[in-house]
Amino acid sequence: MTRALLLISAVLLTLAPSSEAAQQQKKITACGITYLVPAGLVNVDMQALDSESGERCLLAFKWSGKKIKSYSGPPLDSDWKGLVDIFIEIKNQDLAATAKQEGFNLNEASKDQPRYSDKQGLFLLHKLDQTQLNNGRMYKAILDAQNKTPVMVRTGLHGKVVFMAGNNSKSASYTIWINKEDKSQERASIEKIFSSMSFK
Repeated sequence: MTRALLLISAVLLTLAPSSEAAQQQKKITACGITYLVPAGLVNVDMQALDSESGERCLLAFKWSGKKIKSYSGPPLDSDWKGLVDIFIEIKNQDLAATAKQEGFNLNEASKDQPRYSDKQGLFLLHKLDQTQLNNGRMYKAILDAQNKTPVMVRTGLHGKVVFMAGNNSKSASYTIWINKEDKSQERASIEKIFSSMSFK
C-alpha cells in the first residue's frame, strides 16, 4: 500500500508542473479565429465597426487584477511596419458604438484632423510624425501612460488597432482589427504580442 501511495504521489508531482503550465494559457475564438492567449485575459467584446463590407472585425480583450510588468515585443518599425498615424487616448471602451454615434471616421480623421476630441470627450486624436515611430517611442509612451487607459494606436498597413494599458493599470484592454483574408498572419501577430507581455 505504501509503495502504491508513493507511486501515485510521484505521478502527481510529475504531472503538476505541466497542469500548471496548461492553466497559464487558454484558447479563445473570435471573429472566426482561435487564439492562444494568457489565462488572465478575458474576451469581453467583439464588434464589426466596418459592418457593411464585413472585411474586418474588432476584437476587444480585457484582463483585470493584474498589472503589465513589462513588454518586450517587436518595435514599431519591424513587425508593425507601416504608417502609424494615430495616437488616441480612450476613456470609454465602447469605441465602435461611440464612433458610429459620432459619425467619426478614423481614416478620414487621420488625414483631415491632426487633433480631434469627440463631443463627450471620450477620445482624443493626435497626429504622429515618422521620427517618433521609428525610434520606438510609441511603445514606451503606451507602457508609461498613467491613469489614461486604454491607449489606442492605428497602423495604416493593415488597419490594425491596438489598445494597451499603462503599467499602473489593473484593468486594461487590448483591441485589434482583424483582416479576415489573412487569418493565419493575424493570429501570429496577436499571439506574438500577448507572449511579449509579462504580468505582476
